[in-house]
Order: sequence, then structure tokens, then C-alpha cells
Amino acid sequence: MSELRIRKVSPWPEMGIPAVVLDDPAGKRILQVGIRPDEAFRLNQELVGCPCTRGSVFGLVGEIVRELGGEVAAVLLDANGPDDLVARVALDRRESRLFLDCRIADALALAVRLKVPVFATAALARLVDETGVEVAGRSLADPCDAEGWLEGVRPEDFCRHEEEGK
Repeated sequence: MSELRIRKVSPWPEMGIPAVVLDDPAGKRILQVGIRPDEAFRLNQELVGCPCTRGSVFGLVGEIVRELGGEVAAVLLDANGPDDLVARVALDRRESRLFLDCRIADALALAVRLKVPVFATAALARLVDETGVEVAGRSLADPCDAEGWLEGVRPEDFCRHEEEGK
């Protein structure tokens, strides 16, 4: 397994969705994963350390795990195929390790909040090496570039929630 770091959350113009950009510490592998606008917003808030994230669900999950005698140890990103990336949260408790499936953006936000490492499995690293996954149309800017993310966000990127029956 190789460690990854989250570089930024940014628009992915070619796909019309936001994406999270990750790379390895040497910068040799770059991975871009499409995520929903609401996930992009939450992940970016964790990345920039926004004070409004106090009391976030990611902190709550960490507290619950700790209170139950466990620890979130890491986040693993894996590939079942080129279009099937998955995230697993590794939980340690009483000399055992559990791997729980999680949405990629939520697993990454949890890793940021709890300051745990993110790893790519050998299968994902191989896929990135074989397919040359690259960042589409964006430079790797500062991961705390909230302004850059906001520049590309459009009102239609967010869901409209209307009360039914009105």
C-alpha cells in the first residue's frame, strides 16, 4: 500500500462535477475522483479547517468510536475496476481490525478530521499506473484553496430541496 495525500477539491469541467484530487508524497501518482457537490462542500470545509465544522458528523463519528473503545486507524482506497473505486475505513478495537465500506468523500473527510493516513491499495496504484489517471484541466493548487473551489461552483451544482405538497 502507498500513502496518499489530499491535494484539493476542485471542479472537474469535463465531467461537470466536483472532484477530489489526491497524490502520493512523491507526486508521481495523481488520482482524481468525482464526488457530489454536497460532498465536495463538506470535504473542503474539513480541509480548510473551517470553524463552522465544529460539531460535524465526522468529529461525532470519531468520538463515538473512541467512546466504544476503538480507534479509526486509516482510510484505504481500493479499485474493483476502472470505474469502481471504493473506500474502507479501518477501525482498530481490542487487537482486531475491522474494515467498513464508506463513501469516498466521507471517508476522506473523516481522515482529515481525525488526522489519520489515507492509503491506496496495490490494485488502485496499479490501475493509476496502467491508465495514467491525471487531473483534468486543473493545476495542483494549495489544498486549502477555498477561493479556487468557489470560483468554479455554479448554483446548479447544488440540489434544490423543496417541500413536497406545496
